[in-house]
Amino acid sequence: MVLRILPLVLAMLGLEVLAPLLTEMPNSRPTRGAASGVFLLAAAVTRPDTAVLARYLRGAQSDKSLSKAKFLQIQAAYLAWIDTRVKARESWKSMASELKAAGALPKQTNASSLDINLSDVGRIEPPAEVQIADVQDLLAVQAPIYTNDWCGLDVTLILYDKPSRRRLGWVNGGLPASGAFYLSSLAVGGKDARGGRIFASGWAISNCTSTWNGKSIRIDRMNGVSNFNLLARPLWAHDREGPPVLASIRGSEVTFLYNGGLPDTELAETASIASYKIEHGRAVRQSPIALTRAGFIAEWLDAGDIHPSDYATAVATERRSATAIALKSGISEWKAVARCSGPPPVWEVAVRIADEPHSIVFRISGERASELRMIGITPRLTPGCEEIDISKGLDPIGSQLPW
Repeated sequence: MVLRILPLVLAMLGLEVLAPLLTEMPNSRPTRGAASGVFLLAAAVTRPDTAVLARYLRGAQSDKSLSKAKFLQIQAAYLAWIDTRVKARESWKSMASELKAAGALPKQTNASSLDINLSDVGRIEPPAEVQIADVQDLLAVQAPIYTNDWCGLDVTLILYDKPSRRRLGWVNGGLPASGAFYLSSLAVGGKDARGGRIFASGWAISNCTSTWNGKSIRIDRMNGVSNFNLLARPLWAHDREGPPVLASIRGSEVTFLYNGGLPDTELAETASIASYKIEHGRAVRQSPIALTRAGFIAEWLDAGDIHPSDYATAVATERRSATAIALKSGISEWKAVARCSGPPPVWEVAVRIADEPHSIVFRISGERASELRMIGITPRLTPGCEEIDISKGLDPIGSQLPW
């Protein structure tokens, strides 16, 4: 009776390849040990989708880095593999065991004795759940894939509706051509009138050689049918305590906090912000665009996704392009800082370019980060303003302001 039922069970499990073995057994009553052996044999057989994933991985294990085509092939197979097991509510432990048995996991397990010459390209890490604060009806799962030598671990984040285990969509920080990205933080908004949600994610390049590795931010809207990207941009940023890039959502506003880089050896980084308002299906940059006066100068001059005139007078805006070019023409240093009484009070920040006779003085109003505004660019400090000593540090322009 057991032998007649087993082929059906094996077929349901996707292990029908074992059925012929059972029909060839003699017509005698099996012992308990024989039946147990059959089940052990069945458990040891690789499931078809695992075999496919393992084959794709083996095909890349002699590569120094994954090509885009191989990455996408492995990624698609791995995500489908995870979908099947999430739908069946299998445990993370059983998934890890299955991948280990298939030879898909890294060869190095002892982080204290890593061999930098031993590549894990063509291998993956087991899937793992990502916790989402204050959200109960979603399941977030990360699928890590090694894309290049030593520390090149690229993470794809998959989002599921928790009750149905239906995939809503997936995101990652970039493709191998721009580096392997790991997830720094994730924030999720509430459902909108059409059942969609906003997902904000911060990412960092997986790199063991520098704390200046690249960062990126994304804003996506998912509804289970489509995944619409509202924003994807790189950040020039330094690692910091906690998440390298911290994402948060409040209503229709999405905020990313990070340590932004400055083109300066004395003040190489500063507390930074990228804040967006979701309007009519678009992510629109909003104030504050910086959290420090030094950061405001750099952000306003770069004007990557802002309109400079929104944060400056017409006179200052006219001088912006020429000033940005001048600052890139040579080595510069912070020369002086002064505070002029109002109304409104104005901070003057003088920058001297090597071999140039005059400084560039930025005149900035506003005591809060959200109020900062460039009101002028001049060649010298205004007489009568109170000069602030910066010989012992650049806190006057590098300290974080209240919002």
